[in-house]
Amino acid sequence: MKSLCFLLLLPVVTSLTLPEFDDPFFGKLIVSRKKFPFLTSKQQPDLGHVFPTDPQMTEIKAAVQQHQLRAKRDTGDKEIDLPDPAAGFDWFDTFQRFLGKFLKFEFSYELVNSTIIDPGSLPFDKIDQDAYFKAMVIDKSNFKAYLEDEFNNRMRELAKNEKHWLPAEKLIQEMKECLYFKYGSASDEDFKFDKQTGGVMVYYKVTCLQIADTYYVGISTYDNVFTLTDIQHHDVYTSRWSFLGLSHTKTEIRDWFEKRYITLNDLKTLLDYIMRDFAERIRLEYRQYLESANNPPPMIR
Repeated sequence: MKSLCFLLLLPVVTSLTLPEFDDPFFGKLIVSRKKFPFLTSKQQPDLGHVFPTDPQMTEIKAAVQQHQLRAKRDTGDKEIDLPDPAAGFDWFDTFQRFLGKFLKFEFSYELVNSTIIDPGSLPFDKIDQDAYFKAMVIDKSNFKAYLEDEFNNRMRELAKNEKHWLPAEKLIQEMKECLYFKYGSASDEDFKFDKQTGGVMVYYKVTCLQIADTYYVGISTYDNVFTLTDIQHHDVYTSRWSFLGLSHTKTEIRDWFEKRYITLNDLKTLLDYIMRDFAERIRLEYRQYLESANNPPPMIR
């Protein structure tokens, strides 16, 4: 495997230190030595592999380049052939293009037609969102073990201790369904609203695609807590008095606010905002993959 070969080619004079990442869903992620430069769980390494985002890939490449500089410095005047830092990522190009096409297929409308919406233009006083998207690649032989030893426990712990809104059991069930189909995509939203306190919109989507002995998985979750803008009323109070032929009139305007119910149009606006926000996050974090999908594969000579 080219990724492993690249790591073995790096001089042992200076050990290669690769970055670790704290993921809000998967916990501590490290760079896989088996499928470099994919990320994998530090607790259960190499059961499943996560596509690094653009910022994470930048950190990984910077670490490899720093290693090269240290290796050259440590070897002094010795003439050694150091591999190109980019060479270890060559084999990853195919995965980049595939994920880019996968994202465009799954989020085609949002990615093409969405523009950033200013939250201040929406009919809401407050919007707090917790959005998440990750793409993974899991070997067929590891899929069941990954669910039982890593994913299921992780989702239940998150829902219990940190993200109480997370539909953990639904995500677990959808991931289990991947074992029985070559392709599957399921999404759903859950909505709760109280006139006095506001509302919560939870959205999730799980997509699985099996090609040969590999599963490609996309997981999206979105939690949005909001309060509606109150209806403003103006009451006008007029008072008059007169004394010894003198009179005076005073007008006072008093504002008061009324809680209101959510309308169907409000819901459509909120869902559109969620999809556009998702698309913008994907564009920012997975730009290299989207751009790679537009480029033809290199010619084999």
